Amino acid sequence: MADVLWRKVQQGPQPAWNYLGRVARKGSANAHHCSIMLRVCDNAENLQRLEDYIKEQAVAVDDVLLHQLHQAWLDAGCAGPAVRCLMAFATNGADVAGVADAALQSLLRCKDTAGATDYLAGLVEAAAAEPQHLWKVLQAL
Repeated sequence: MADVLWRKVQQGPQPAWNYLGRVARKGSANAHHCSIMLRVCDNAENLQRLEDYIKEQAVAVDDVLLHQLHQAWLDAGCAGPAVRCLMAFATNGADVAGVADAALQSLLRCKDTAGATDYLAGLVEAAAAEPQHLWKVLQAL
């Protein structure tokens, strides 16, 4: 099924979404399918659509999909949804801290202090901010 989905993705977003719907009706959606679908999620609306699909189909989110989805939100300039995604799908606190640390480093390396500040605010709101997160942002300001 993943090979067919990959071919549909190459045909464009609509054929890929149509095929993913058929996968869902068969009850065989998995993290690999969702990772492939990220290639057609070029905006926040499509990312939200995929995240909703993951929840509706109760897809088990592995570390690879978690990192890809989280990064896709950041690439779309959506720090709040990136944190929300991280909190919804991370399996333990160590995952959250590690992914958040890497995300902040990436934002700050790109000189995106506004994005890093928004991301940190999301972590604080989710009660997931660690002292090192605040320190990194403060050092960059």
